[in-house]
Formats: sequence, C-alpha cells, structure tokens
Amino acid sequence: MADPYPLYQQISKMGEKIYYYQAPTGFPDRAQYWVNTGALLNRMNFGLAIASGRIPGIAVDLDALNGYHEPESTVAALNTYSRLMMPGRNLEKTTERLTPMINDPSLAQKVSRRVAQQEGKVDDPPLVKNMLAQVVGIIIGSPEYQRR
Repeated sequence: MADPYPLYQQISKMGEKIYYYQAPTGFPDRAQYWVNTGALLNRMNFGLAIASGRIPGIAVDLDALNGYHEPESTVAALNTYSRLMMPGRNLEKTTERLTPMINDPSLAQKVSRRVAQQEGKVDDPPLVKNMLAQVVGIIIGSPEYQRR
C-alpha cells in the first residue's frame, strides 16, 4: 500500500481512529459499543467501498479469493464468500439475515446516500456495479462479520 491515509480515513469514519483508544487493549469488541445506526451504516459503506475498489491504494481480487470460480447466483456468492470470510461459523442465520440485502439492487446507493447525509454531503454516491463486490461488501459491513 503506497499511501495508507485513505484507509486510515475510512477507519476513522467508523469511529475507531488508530491509537485513539486510551486502554492498551484497544477498542472493545462488545456489540453495545459499536452497534448503532451510524456505526453500522459507516461499516456497511466501508465494506462496499473496499470490496468495490473505491478506497485509493487498496485492491481486492474477489475472484482470486474464490479460486476464480464464479458463483451461480447472489445467494450462492453469499454462501461461498461467507464461508471463506467467516470460517468455522454457523452461517444459517447470517445467510437468512443478509439474503434480503443482497437482493436489493439499490442497497449500495441507499447506504452511501445515508452516510453522505450524515456527513452533510449532497453528492450522489458512486454505485457498486459488480454483484460480487456488493455481496462481499454486505458481508464485511454486517454485524455478523464483526462478531467473533
């Protein structure tokens, strides 16, 4: 990564500025600390941004992650990438919760627009054009991904 500042900015937007938490153990991993509307929107936007290559200097090869096997559907992609990104977990509830989101073609735009409103911006957010990027972004942004 040639310039880590864009990633630092994204992490700061999510409320976890690097080296800003006073305790030496770092930010808490308990849900009540980070599960609120603003934090979840920022995490979802981060997930969508990183998966779709919208963070300068960060490149993610989603096809390589799955051995260049193209999933047959959005639900198949959700199942495959959930297993890859959250190994060893029972993914039945995760799939049940995230399936309606991956089937919403305008979800990425809705999330980005809501985050922009919170930040006082009026620009129209960029769209996530790749189905796989939307699926992986939703997984990364979900509370299920945040849990251990």
